[in-house]
Amino acid sequence: MPEFVPCKSLCYKCRTILTKENTCPYYLKNGGYCYKCKREKSKAEYNKYKPKVSAYQKIYRKEHRQMIIKRRRQIKLTLFSHYSDTNPPQCANLYGIHEKPFTILEALQLDHINGGGYKEHQRLGVSGGDGFYRWLIKNNYPEGYQVLCANCNWIKRFKDSEHANLLGEVI
Repeated sequence: MPEFVPCKSLCYKCRTILTKENTCPYYLKNGGYCYKCKREKSKAEYNKYKPKVSAYQKIYRKEHRQMIIKRRRQIKLTLFSHYSDTNPPQCANLYGIHEKPFTILEALQLDHINGGGYKEHQRLGVSGGDGFYRWLIKNNYPEGYQVLCANCNWIKRFKDSEHANLLGEVI
């Protein structure tokens, strides 16, 4: 009587014997596809559904984008109102360049009073803008920040020599 030999798993498509080198452990145990055929199958499925998914994503992003913009604006308004002590928020006008209160929210920026914002963002692991604003709100509005317009912020940056590059050299 011949010796019993266990049946080897074969690729469903190309019928090659599945080994550790040409397939994943799950398919090796349960049967399935070799890497080459699995890649071809995945590409075919991706291309089959791509137009449908792309259309859905475009609609979703368009509708969702307005909600994100509104939410970010509300976060910025809340945060800047707190740090400027006025509603609507306005520039602290450190250098007296504004005759009237400057309240254009899109041109207002949050300034680190003692400088060092880049290093602080690195230390906290957040990027500037939205992520940092959420961190400030979550941490109960810590001290050391003020609201400035973009012009005042740049003037302060140059007057206080905050414009050094990463090596600490003045540009």
